Amino acid sequence: MLRRNVVRLPRHAAYVALARQRVRDHLAAWDRPAGAAGTTGSAADDAVLLVSELATLAIRHGPAREREFEVAVTVLAGRACFIEVSDDGTAAVRLTLDGDLEGGPGDDGPQGRPRIVGTLAQAWGVWQDGRYGRTVWALVSEPPETEPEPELESDPEPEPERATADGTLA
Repeated sequence: MLRRNVVRLPRHAAYVALARQRVRDHLAAWDRPAGAAGTTGSAADDAVLLVSELATLAIRHGPAREREFEVAVTVLAGRACFIEVSDDGTAAVRLTLDGDLEGGPGDDGPQGRPRIVGTLAQAWGVWQDGRYGRTVWALVSEPPETEPEPELESDPEPEPERATADGTLA
């Protein structure tokens, strides 16, 4: 079953923290809790960080007249979630082969936010002409749980035979 949460927030850097908190709360409500702020390691933690990065991209690269941005998080089966951050941007933005964004004003370049998104997400991309103009999306999931390797039962090593003082084996 899909569980989706959508929130529209004012396009201001102060609201990135609120976007993170809303996503953290949504994931916790559906048994995908993220760790405390500053902890990492799970897909939920990665999702919260991705929302932060994508919301910051929407604020920095969105059109000046845009007043809001939208964050949508869909919890999927198999401990995965799909993140979308939309703005009203119409400027052509494309992904380079190494996962960077090109073409937006104030391009963050190869060391910027797109590199972080590409590192955390299993897949990500940009949709143009979506409901709000432009949507950057990312997919994150927990790695499959692996069962511990069963311990192999082995026969105990036979005791080595020892020679006695008179040269016979004991």
